[in-house]
Amino acid sequence: MSTTVVVNGGPRGVVPEVPEALIPIVRSADRVVAVDSGCDVAHRLGLVVDVLVGDLDSVSPGALRRASAQGAVVVQHPSDKDRTDFELALSLACDRVAADDGRAATRHRLVVLGTASGRVDHLLATVGTLAGAPTDRWQVDVVLDDPNDRFALLASVVEDAIATVFRQVAMNRFEHEVHTARRSEGELSVDAFNELWARTQTAMLGEHVEVTEGYRTWWSYIPHFINTPGYVYAYAYGQLLALSVYRRYEEQGEAFVPRYLDLLRAGGSLPPAELGRLVGCDLDDPDFWDGGLAIIEAKVAAAEDAARAAGRLAG
Repeated sequence: MSTTVVVNGGPRGVVPEVPEALIPIVRSADRVVAVDSGCDVAHRLGLVVDVLVGDLDSVSPGALRRASAQGAVVVQHPSDKDRTDFELALSLACDRVAADDGRAATRHRLVVLGTASGRVDHLLATVGTLAGAPTDRWQVDVVLDDPNDRFALLASVVEDAIATVFRQVAMNRFEHEVHTARRSEGELSVDAFNELWARTQTAMLGEHVEVTEGYRTWWSYIPHFINTPGYVYAYAYGQLLALSVYRRYEEQGEAFVPRYLDLLRAGGSLPPAELGRLVGCDLDDPDFWDGGLAIIEAKVAAAEDAARAAGRLAG
């Protein structure tokens, strides 16, 4: 797998903190593309720039001289243009990958260092540009330079995981208790529904979140319980399945890819357990599912670290 590193500009003197696991990947990259003052950042990270792209309004004269002396190709654009420097750099990087690795190449890793320049509009523009780039089958790693941005995005990931996995499991447990009580006790009162909802929600939220009196009736706004009973488990199942399969890819690397493509080709033509066997995954093994939970746990830890770096969390 070849690797391209795109280094964005950032606030003066700010250098993105590259995660330890990415350091050897960044240092051994096949090509380094710097975006304007990203050239300064690349040099502070000890990287040799292969291509410098932008209108060059923010790169320092020293960094420009150094890059040129080290053989970098300098692609200067006018300041009055319809695309951002990052868009131009990413487009050039994609073209270079296609030229060097072949148009059909899909096994490629893109690492983007520095994304916000301390400004949320730059962050959103960078994320939007990546979403629209022809990199859908690449492995893309984005290192944010602002701890507040890292925290915001990681917190969003964690909140989504809570909503899709843990909250759906809690709602499934609520359904189970309601129907079990109905079979053994007969018709249930609204108060009984409220009590079962509060109990199963408390089991998920623990002692750190108060289940208020007004929240005890919130089971009543969820249409799944009436229209598609028993369905909510599928959210947690699907999310954890995808994460646990991805965990196997992280563990096995390139050797996992052909089997994963076989899994995609099979679609829904086989029962879940047989689909899992296509990629060497035993869906009856709790350790398999623990792999997906480990990814969520790592995101929680990363969010806590970002919160501390941003001064939002003590300790």
